[in-house]
Amino acid sequence: MKPVATGRPAGCVARAEKSTGVFVQVPCVLVNPRTVVNMATASSSIFFVEVWRVLGRGLNPARFVALLDEFRQKVTQERVAARIQEVKQDELIALVKLQAELKARYLVAVLDLIAPNLTDIEGTVTEARHYRELSEEVGKGIQSVVDGVVAREISMAGLEFGVEFSPEVEEAIERFVAENHIDGDA
Repeated sequence: MKPVATGRPAGCVARAEKSTGVFVQVPCVLVNPRTVVNMATASSSIFFVEVWRVLGRGLNPARFVALLDEFRQKVTQERVAARIQEVKQDELIALVKLQAELKARYLVAVLDLIAPNLTDIEGTVTEARHYRELSEEVGKGIQSVVDGVVAREISMAGLEFGVEFSPEVEEAIERFVAENHIDGDA
C-alpha cells in the first residue's frame, strides 16, 4: 500500500486500502512535495532519513522533537505489545517482593562486613555489590513496567482508565484554549 498525497494539510494523507479500495487518512509527515512519511508504518531508518533531509527546510526543532516523541511512543507501544500481551498484578507484586528480598540480602551482606570473625572482606563486598545491583535493576524494571502500564503501552487486567478530567474541566480547558488561541505546534 503506497501513501497517496492529496490536497490535505501536512500531517494527513489518504491511503488506498487494497481490499476495499477505500481511502483512509493516516498520520504522516509531509517532508517535501514528493515525499510523504507514513507515521503508522514508517521504519525508524526511513523516519530519520526523511526528517534529517528536511531539517533545513522549515521543520523547527520543537516540531522535530514532537514528531520524534510521537514516533518513539508508537514504536515502543508496538514493540512492547508484540512481546508482552499483558502483565498480571500478581506478577508485579512478585517483582516488588523479589526486590525487597534482594535489598534485605544486600543489607545483611553489608552488616556482615563488621562481623568480628569475617575473613573474606573482598568476597563479602562482592556479594553485597551483587545484591545491590540486582535490587537496583529489579527496581528499574518495576518502574519501567509501571510507567508502561500508566502510558498504556502495557495492559494490566483489572485496571480501568477512565476519563482523566470531568466534563466541566474539559470544557474550561477548551474555553481557555479558544480564548487564548493556543496551537499544538510551537
